[in-house]
Parts: sequence; structure tokens; C-alpha cells
Amino acid sequence: MKQAVKIIAFVGLMWTSLAGAECTLTVERVVDGDTFQALAMTVIGGSEGHYVWEMTGFRLLRVNTPGRAERDYLRAKDYLQKRIEGKKVEIRLVDKEKKRDSFGRFLVEVFLCEGTGKANINDELRARGWRAKKQYGG
Repeated sequence: MKQAVKIIAFVGLMWTSLAGAECTLTVERVVDGDTFQALAMTVIGGSEGHYVWEMTGFRLLRVNTPGRAERDYLRAKDYLQKRIEGKKVEIRLVDKEKKRDSFGRFLVEVFLCEGTGKANINDELRARGWRAKKQYGG
């Protein structure tokens, strides 16, 4: 029988469950223009299970930036690094049926809290022309 797995991110002194569709976390590392990693806690075995801290991958939904060998790869990666690396972001699972891609990354919309509002990072990248030609699902 498969063990229940959910991701929990530490926010101040409270825990927020990603399985509930939203959570806030700090971006540890931008991998490329549409992928980042954050430290999260995986709970294995449901509420009675055990906890394991691990670096978790997140993929921006409906965004497709150039790959490592493609033109503008560094421009896209640098943009995302400047916007979110080392900062707290709110992530939202949009498709509750398809939470992860084929690489195991969570498919998310990302919001950067700035001043009195929230900037949708996915929308910013799409406005720069980095739209996925189809719904990205891995």
C-alpha cells in the first residue's frame, strides 16, 4: 500500500500544508528560468508518520523558458533569481489532479509578496514571452 506523502513548509512558527493547495516558503535556489528549489519537510505515513527535511523542486506552471543549451537561458535564469531567490514566496497548486511533473517537481503558480500586493511570477515570465506552448505537465 502506498504511503501518504504531503509536503509541509516551515513558516515562522507555524506549519502550512502544501496538500491544502497553498503554502509560503523561502526559495533556496533557482535552477533555471522556470524551476526552483526550497527546503520543505516531507511527511511519510500520514499524520502518524515521520518527517524528513529535503530540498524539493518546484516547476512554474504554464511557463517554458529556454533550456541550458538554448539562447536566452541565462537571461531567463537571472531574471528569476533576481525576483525570487532567497525570498519568501507563496505557492499555489493549480491542478489538484496533476500535482507533480515527470521529474517529481510540484507544478505551481508563484506569488512574491511585495509591499501591499502580490506579484504573480508566472504571469511576469509569460508577459516576457516565455509561455508554454501547451499546458506543462512534465
